[in-house]
Order: sequence, then C-alpha cells, then structure tokens
Amino acid sequence: MADAQGPTGTALKPPTDFTWVWEIQRPELTLSIWRPQPPPGYVSMGLVCSNSPRAPDIATVKCVRQDLVIQAQVNKEVWNDRGTHASTNFSAWSISPPSPLPAEVFFSTGTFIGHDQYAAPSSVNNTYALRTHLSIQAPPEPSHAPVLQSYAQPSDHERTTATYTTFLPWFVISDPTLTPDQQFIRSPQYQLQRTEDYKLVRHAYNNTGDIQRYNWTIQSSKSASSTQTKTDTTGGELSVEATFATFFKSTAKSNFSVSQSNSITQGWTTSKTFTVWCTLGAYKAVAVYVISYTYRLLRANGDEVGKGLTHQSNNSLYWTQYPPAPKAVNIVETAQSQDAAFVQHE
Repeated sequence: MADAQGPTGTALKPPTDFTWVWEIQRPELTLSIWRPQPPPGYVSMGLVCSNSPRAPDIATVKCVRQDLVIQAQVNKEVWNDRGTHASTNFSAWSISPPSPLPAEVFFSTGTFIGHDQYAAPSSVNNTYALRTHLSIQAPPEPSHAPVLQSYAQPSDHERTTATYTTFLPWFVISDPTLTPDQQFIRSPQYQLQRTEDYKLVRHAYNNTGDIQRYNWTIQSSKSASSTQTKTDTTGGELSVEATFATFFKSTAKSNFSVSQSNSITQGWTTSKTFTVWCTLGAYKAVAVYVISYTYRLLRANGDEVGKGLTHQSNNSLYWTQYPPAPKAVNIVETAQSQDAAFVQHE
C-alpha cells in the first residue's frame, strides 16, 4: 500500500507500536499475530502476522487516515486455531463493507480481525473498510428538462436527453472477460452511464375561461437483457436505482443510486397501464413527458460490459406548463401547482 501523493502524502502512516494477540511456536512453524497501534487520527485496517515471535517491522505496515475509512462489519470466519494446542484460543474473521452512501464506494482491503474466542467478535470492535468518492460527470447544461415555450404542442419528434457518467475504479467491477491483472492494465477505470430521455406523451391547451379536467392513459415499461438485473424506482423524478449484481463485487453507490444486489432477473419485460388526471387552469397549456433511463457499463476503451438496461415507470413523469407556474413541480404519484394539478392511478 502506497500513498498516491508520494512521501509527502498524509493518507498513510506507520503504526506507533504493536499489541500481541496470539502465537504458536513449533519446530516446524512459528507464527504470531499482532494488532498495529495507529497514531492519532489514523486507524488500523486489521491484524498482521509475523513468522517469528517478534512483532513485524513498523515500516512494513501502514495505518489509514480516519477520514478515508468507514466503520465496517464482521463477516465470515476464515480460520481458527482449534487443534493447534496453542496457549490461547484464536479465531480470524473477514471484514465486510457496510451499505453504501450516495456517490461513494466502500471496500474491504482483504485484511482480517480476530480475538481469543471462537464466536464472532463483537460488532463494536474497531473494524474498518476503505471509502472513496465517485466522480460524477454531469451534462454541461444542468437544466436539461424540456420547457413549454408557448400554447402550441411541441413536436412529437422532439427529444431531450442528458447523460450522467460515474467513474468507477477497476477493483469494484467483476469483469466477465478480464482478469483483475488485465483490468488494472487495460481498464483501470470504468464508466457507468445513465442517459435520461424525455419523450412527449400528452399535450393539452385550455383556451376557455374555466378550469378543465383531462385524463390520459399511459403505459410504462421495463426491459433488460439476460445479463442485467431488475431496476426499481426509489422515488423522485431523477432517483432511479439500477442494480448490476453481475458486475459489482464490492459495495458501490452513486448519487443516482447504484448498489449491490443479490437478485438477478433472467431477461424480462414488464409493462403497466396507468391513468393521469390533469386539472388545468383557464388559458393554460401543459405538456407531459415520460422519462426513460438507460444504463451502460463501459470499459476504459469504450467497450460495453454486458448489455444496456432501460427503465421507465409511472413515477418517471415530468410536466411543464405555459405560462409557467410560480413553481414547477414534477409528477411523483401526485403533483400540483397553483394552476394545474395531476393525480395518477394504476
């Protein structure tokens, strides 16, 4: 492990000392296990082994700055000393990262923790995973949603799209065609792209002096290839969760919610019909768009990993009004302004 900033970096520091944990001395084997003692502001990522009864050289071990880690969880037992006739009991346990926070990756360093019992260590033990921030590349124009500029109906052929790209380090991706060594050399960084596509589905113009009520039937759909996993809406016009359990091998989550999952759907297409009711004020026009989300996972050279996934649901609706409402509101189950109100029913 090395600091990316070189000798002047502060991400890593050697421990101040070691605390003895366990040992066994035999003619054919000498092994001892030690807990590094971190300097203030740093943490130890686990226990270390020595092939002698002495502690390891301090220069061979690094502790990590506290803001670069997150509290982790005890996972599975990897070894215990039953049958070794050592003077004390000992069991070693792997470390698992917690559920991710938005725009971050949490991952284990492959270290272990242990103690002098055969049961799992307490969850209050100081167990850590590394954390790193995901880089999100947004479109140049942050406000990309369509805006109704007049009473006239927009063209059905007009489409507004925006693509967001999250950059992921190679070690959080389990690439089906590349070994880890090949990933490090050929694709040290992957791109997860989410493209939003706005498609006009309905337009209404109330040219009377009275409030008018309209209703439209809209069909939502979801589709994916056999290499992808199910996508679920988590709420909000731009909050859609895409799961790529086939490819993610550590916990990662972007601020458009990419998370690890264990459920894999083998090629599916579903659709649902729902009705949108619109109450529109006098001399107002409204345009309703359905938003679809397409996800693609790309290697550094632009090659796609697996197949893309497209998602659209009845919560993925956006509406724009002319003249503009005092505050534009997008449809999420129920949306309303002072001039127009929407309610949708499945």
